[in-house]
Amino acid sequence: MSSLAASGGYFVAMGAGPKSKIFAEPTTWTGSIGVIIPHYEVSDAATKLGIRAAPLKTGEFKDSLSPFRELTPRDKEVWDNILNQSFELFLEVIDENRDTLDMAKTRALATGQVYTAKDAKHLA
Repeated sequence: MSSLAASGGYFVAMGAGPKSKIFAEPTTWTGSIGVIIPHYEVSDAATKLGIRAAPLKTGEFKDSLSPFRELTPRDKEVWDNILNQSFELFLEVIDENRDTLDMAKTRALATGQVYTAKDAKHLA
């Protein structure tokens, strides 16, 4: 790993397998174990500017991440499920591919924090 290998970069490094070593340059930033789906809600600003979204869509959830409307409770339920499943998969992949980490330790490190190469080596 070099430069920035956080989250997705770390996930890809898991492909080396449980018996492999991961090499990181001293300046590498890694970790960031977690999942994020950026969502910006600007409906109030759009209303003030006279902008009104009028999507043409084929299903209830097709525009659920539109910045021009608030998430509905059903949208939130769908995206929470996706986030949780993705996060659990991330943890399972780490658990299966890092002999130096068990699930409890992986969960403790899975705060989304970025670690320097030195800190990551020490924590693993």
